[in-house]
Amino acid sequence: MVQKIKKTFIPIVTLVILFGCNRKSDTLYFYKFQDRTDCEYCFPAYCFYYDTAFHYTAIQYGFYENNSGFLRDSLFFTSMRDSIVAMKIPLIHNNVYFDSMKCYCEYPSYWRFTFEMSVSKQGECQLFLYTPYYKEGLYLFELTSSERHLINYSACQLPTKDTGLFMTFNKRSHITGDPVYFFIKLYNGREIYSYIGNQDADDVPDRIFFFCDALGAIAQNHFSKQNPITRSIAYQSISDELYGILHQRHIDE
Repeated sequence: MVQKIKKTFIPIVTLVILFGCNRKSDTLYFYKFQDRTDCEYCFPAYCFYYDTAFHYTAIQYGFYENNSGFLRDSLFFTSMRDSIVAMKIPLIHNNVYFDSMKCYCEYPSYWRFTFEMSVSKQGECQLFLYTPYYKEGLYLFELTSSERHLINYSACQLPTKDTGLFMTFNKRSHITGDPVYFFIKLYNGREIYSYIGNQDADDVPDRIFFFCDALGAIAQNHFSKQNPITRSIAYQSISDELYGILHQRHIDE
């Protein structure tokens, strides 16, 4: 069980919120175990603790807290700093900041998985898993109460002033499986907010990585416990839209 820790959390926006140390079964925590200062090609990465378990965007993972309350990785596939502690995610009055959302995240690494996920305001989810091949297909599920809070919090951190394009083809990582591509769409009334890019871009806000990791952690929590309802590729996809944008970018450059 994650230990009770009173922390000052600097959220992804600029506000600073001081959290209490009451730990209940419905509280959520995240750990930022990697950022751009860890290595030349590192990007922000997050895992989560909710519903009495750790969750992460990976096929397998071994996160746990040691006796000092610091995050550790039993599988040793991350470059873990020494003193990573839990940060509490606040409950934001059950407000829902979107009507629906879609997210596509491509992780070529064998540690992670490529997925596309649609979420309704009511917490109904469609997940299409592209990798790993033995799990690929369409999954339907409903968010748990904790996952509703996590998605809502992740969505409200995203900027809503305009869309964002965060793209570069000039830098190439030496780490297997990079770069990561993402395409996020939020629908709120008549407004549509889009965030497109890859991790190689220097201007990708941390909150976008947080959002993708949150949805990936939720996806893993559900597909790991069930089989797909269909393996058909007939799926309403935004990945085709992403690849059209990437293709046009290559032509323009």
